[in-house]
Amino acid sequence: MAWRLLICWMFILTYPLVVLADTLVVAGRPHTLEAPFIVEGDDVLAPLTPALRYLGVQSTADGNKLTLETATQQSIALTLNSPNATINGKRTKLPVAPRQVDGLVYLPLRALARWMNAEAQYDADARVLALHPLVSITYEARDDGLAVLVRSSAPLQYTSGRAADPPRYFIDFKHAALGLLEQEIPVGVGQVARLRLSQYSLQPSVVRLVADLNDDAGVRTTVSEQGRLVTITISEMQPESPLPPLEQYMPQEQPARLINVQMTPRSHEQTELLVTADGALTVISDFDARACQLVLRFPNGLNVLPAACLGTQTDKNIQRLEATGSVQEPGAMLVIGLKREVGYLIDRLPSGIRVLLGTFSIRDMTIVLDAGHGGHDTGAIGPNGTLEKEMNLDIIRRTEKILAQLGARVLLTRGNDVFIPLDDRPGLANTRKADLFISVHCNSSPRRNSSSGTQTYYRTPQSASFAAAMHTELVRALGLKNGGVRTANFLVIRKSLMPAILLEIAYLNNDEEEALLRSPAFRQKAAEAIVNGIRRYAASSAWQLRRSDLATMVIATDDGIPTMPADAASALSP
Repeated sequence: MAWRLLICWMFILTYPLVVLADTLVVAGRPHTLEAPFIVEGDDVLAPLTPALRYLGVQSTADGNKLTLETATQQSIALTLNSPNATINGKRTKLPVAPRQVDGLVYLPLRALARWMNAEAQYDADARVLALHPLVSITYEARDDGLAVLVRSSAPLQYTSGRAADPPRYFIDFKHAALGLLEQEIPVGVGQVARLRLSQYSLQPSVVRLVADLNDDAGVRTTVSEQGRLVTITISEMQPESPLPPLEQYMPQEQPARLINVQMTPRSHEQTELLVTADGALTVISDFDARACQLVLRFPNGLNVLPAACLGTQTDKNIQRLEATGSVQEPGAMLVIGLKREVGYLIDRLPSGIRVLLGTFSIRDMTIVLDAGHGGHDTGAIGPNGTLEKEMNLDIIRRTEKILAQLGARVLLTRGNDVFIPLDDRPGLANTRKADLFISVHCNSSPRRNSSSGTQTYYRTPQSASFAAAMHTELVRALGLKNGGVRTANFLVIRKSLMPAILLEIAYLNNDEEEALLRSPAFRQKAAEAIVNGIRRYAASSAWQLRRSDLATMVIATDDGIPTMPADAASALSP
């Protein structure tokens, strides 16, 4: 009896320690930490953990240097014991420095969360730090109805329902955050009058999307990108296909067997590797510049690759291929040893992945050219009646012609005088996985002749080097006042997943610059300058040695926070 009493007292004494163990919750998945949080100021430092991979975060360490690569293509360079950080080449200062304590690397997760495309919530009483992935919403009109696309850096968990009087459809995303104020988006397409998005609940964290319907409608959903993209199609024609309840839709990564690796030389500079599997693969890439190798980890992959398909495959880029992993336990890995420093592009296929290795040129580019305004939206109007929409389109068409001659793949958001909704412009670029997005405009000031010159705008950090290269060529060629490279919240560049810029060629309500814009020779000069800006960027290491995974892109701002569609007036104001 005495020993039983002693055990009971021991359990009572240790029970609070069990309850109060520090817990990190990532996308709804709790992880008990091996060491406690460090609370400093308004931030919470937590030990670096593989659980961050649920948000698409990968980490590499080199001495006291640490690099985090995120699903939103943010590269975060940290130095232990220093608050100074570099985000995609741009210096910033963290409120709290990362550090090493008892052999563990601690990260200020509250400060870093926004660049991880997440929102951090800390419950001091429960000693729980939750990282909720942010969701972004876009929509597009399709032949089969209105498609609403919901994206996140982590697999989405959701439930849905309908309500009448007025008719509406709602879907709740659990363990998610909005990161923005509530949104109300007028749509007016098909059966959908508007979309409403809100942070429906904080405890638990739930984001609710409501589609207000004009009438009853059919709804069907598809899930792709390993649960990170949910597409909701609302139409009159399609029969209703309700979403499964939450407890039935918990995205799970099913094991997929790696069957074959095939190497194909594509050009003098590039090699294509096709990794075939019997299902969809989740891939995590890690480039080691010091070892000159690319490591591909497949958390849901089983290694059944025959040795014959690895050992004999080498070429000008690839020195060796090695595969590890079990035929029973997921976690296969493919090591690609390289002969030289190269760039790479990873694209996920329905049954495997495609890896393009080598250096990239302008011939590898898919470029979307966007002529601002169009149709009923004339844009600015000059004193002599010059319409901005016409100037924009003419410059774009001239640019298209030159780029096509150079071998680039060019897409136009509009090729004639039509109005294209703002969301559809970056939507085209995102859907076609374009490499660059360029929107051309002409400026106007409140008073005639009060302003002049050329400006280049960008929004996301990945666009900064492209904007600088473009602006250099524009100022050199046009000879107008240097209006500088600026940041702005234009929707078309904010919602583009690739490097994206908006050009203000000249001022239409400046008499001298309006006269220039009316000259075909000046517009040709502007087109040639745009092409030279692209060529300058194509010659940089940012492009030639680009390293990206197209399948993990999400819409984000330079803060790492997804953006929402806005009305035309607010989107066209800096």
